[in-house]
Amino acid sequence: MRFLPGEHIYSYLYRGYIVHGIDGYSTIINYDGLFKRRLATIKPELINPFLDTSNFRDLCVRSGFIDVSLKLADDYIEEYVGSEKFPKGLKLHPINRKNAHTVNYCSECVQDFIKEFGFAYLLAVWLDDGYVCKKHDRPVVSLNSNSRAQTIKQLKIVLSGDV
Repeated sequence: MRFLPGEHIYSYLYRGYIVHGIDGYSTIINYDGLFKRRLATIKPELINPFLDTSNFRDLCVRSGFIDVSLKLADDYIEEYVGSEKFPKGLKLHPINRKNAHTVNYCSECVQDFIKEFGFAYLLAVWLDDGYVCKKHDRPVVSLNSNSRAQTIKQLKIVLSGDV
């Protein structure tokens, strides 16, 4: 599955889980309904069905992460995810982040993405609380949630354009 322009890692993983019917939300959303501060080891069976390794490093960096478990190369799935040298799976640590992220979005961008791509996704720049959408000149909206289940439900509504 390809990355979309400006997409952040949480959005990419969320889309992959939705498209492939994988119940992996606990890997990206914490108990309090926030995007996790770091991505602990995500098992290969959760990401192998959709992980695109091309430009993966760029996706991680723009999302504020560095890869600490896998060497990303053309052969990294075979060499590292299946290797005993590293814990199996994907592990990303934040570069300069001490807290989990609220789930933020621009409702107008969501509508634009649905028109352009047929579905919506979340931008990496929206991870910053208080970010003002440069295209629509309005602050991003934060989900008001206090649990993982509530965030998953609200995120489905937001990304379907029903906001």
